[in-house]
Parts: sequence; C-alpha cells; structure tokens
Amino acid sequence: MTEQQSGRIQPPTPIPPTEPGQLPADLPQTNWPRTLGIVSIIFGALGTLGGALGASAELILKALQMTVEEKDAVDWDAVGRAVAWLARISLVAAILAAVLLVVGIGLVRRRAWAIRLGNGWAIAQIVVTVLGTAGSYVIQRSIAEAIQQAGTSTRGLPLGTSPGGAAASLVWGCGLPVFMLIWFARREIREEVAAWR
Repeated sequence: MTEQQSGRIQPPTPIPPTEPGQLPADLPQTNWPRTLGIVSIIFGALGTLGGALGASAELILKALQMTVEEKDAVDWDAVGRAVAWLARISLVAAILAAVLLVVGIGLVRRRAWAIRLGNGWAIAQIVVTVLGTAGSYVIQRSIAEAIQQAGTSTRGLPLGTSPGGAAASLVWGCGLPVFMLIWFARREIREEVAAWR
C-alpha cells in the first residue's frame, strides 16, 4: 500500500540551493552579555556577603561599643534603634545583590528574562541607594553627635559620614544600575535580545 492509498501525505523534501555562492553566515555573537554578566555575578556575590554581614545589628552595635571610651555615658537604646535601621537597609541591599547575581547568570546564558529582571533591579537599586545613603548619613551623624554630647569619643571607627563620602556612595551605588538602564534601552541591544530565549 502506497502513502497516498493509506491517506497520509508525505511532506515535500526541501530543495538544496542550486545557485553557486556562499551560504548565509550566522550572525557573530557579541561579547557584552558575558562581560556584563560576569561583572554582575562578581558584584552580586560580594554585595550579598557584605549586606548579610551588615544586616547583623548586634555585631554593628558591639563593634561600636568597643570603640567608645566611656560606655556608660551613651544612650545605647537610641544608638541601638539607629543601628537596627542601618541593619535593615543592609538586609535589603543583600537581597538586591542576590538579584543582581541571578541577573548576571541570566546574561551569561543569554536569557531574555535577565534583561527584564535587570531593569527592575536597576530601578530598585537606585531607590534603595538614594534612601539608604541619605538615611545612613543622618543616622551616623546623630550617633556621632550623641557620643560627643555624652562627653566621650571613639577609637578608630569613623562616624558621621561627610557630604563627600555620601556623594561617593551615591555614585558608587548608582553607577552600575544607571549604566544597565541606558545599555538595555539601546535599539541594537533590544533587537539582539529579541532573539534570545
């Protein structure tokens, strides 16, 4: 029994090119996803570790108490509340750093979801950096003033971030997310990413 008799139709066989010439070459892969992905993985891993360490309010408070010469003169309850706020910001920073780590893995593997997640991370990182830097500046200044008003001093631990230090923190914290937002918005990047899985 032939294929036509059984009711099945065989699909036509593709015809190879008959014109002489070169076959169309595949488009070369760009290097930016791997480079940006590795940078994101490194910063994400370091940020996760640093944020997790900074999220421990008790360790921060103990380190601060060790540097104060006259411990009984300071209102440690007020200082503890301020340090707890700093620890919460550090925890949020650790979570965002973990997200950046995932973004980096997605970029290295050329996954389209990495771009969407990277844009979301970038916006959240800018907001947290601005709020965290402003809050940390105010709180560290108030802790330093509370210790000075108590008539004591610290040994070695810098307190009271300077305006220049706060500005440097903003530039450092917002540099990569601003770059990502600009880079991912470029037309040629969007066209390339459209072919990713």
